Amino acid sequence: MIRFMRHLSIFCALALWSVAASAAANSGNTAQSLLHALDYLAVDYPQVVINGDIIDAGEYAEQREFAA
Repeated sequence: MIRFMRHLSIFCALALWSVAASAAANSGNTAQSLLHALDYLAVDYPQVVINGDIIDAGEYAEQREFAA
């Protein structure tokens, strides 16, 4: 469970950083972009990483790419 929380916090931090950098560059709707990023990760992550183990490597890679 600790590994899961660590992975989730890393994804959230990356998503927040990505959205903040994008918003600063584009002056777009920051709140909407942030919610979209967090929603994407929050919905898919629990099915991809279970007990700290990556279950679906393809989806995990997609989430990492999205967070980057």
